[in-house]
Amino acid sequence: MVSRPPVFDPKTKRVRKNAIAEKKRHTVKSLVISDHRRYILFVSPLFDGSVHDYAMMKSLFDPDLPWFEHSTLRLDLGFQGAEKDYRAPSNILLPHKKTEKVKKESISRTHE
Repeated sequence: MVSRPPVFDPKTKRVRKNAIAEKKRHTVKSLVISDHRRYILFVSPLFDGSVHDYAMMKSLFDPDLPWFEHSTLRLDLGFQGAEKDYRAPSNILLPHKKTEKVKKESISRTHE
């Protein structure tokens, strides 16, 4: 990648960052499953970046089959709904989203 110096934009009267970095790109992503030692067990084919994480999981692992009955899945909030759709909801762990009140309290405690 070629780096270019910052450019002054007369319309906005601001200095723009690297013009190459500002261009939008088509993104791709994949689903990766690993164990607790971070050993990679599965890497999915590539999907467009606009596809939701949970939609990727449902297309790869049919919810009607017992894929995760004997294993524990730790998923992020992009997989909301997995507890309902897959057969073993006790084996699927999703983080609990903090409320705004809790976030503000933790911020105020750190600044005291």
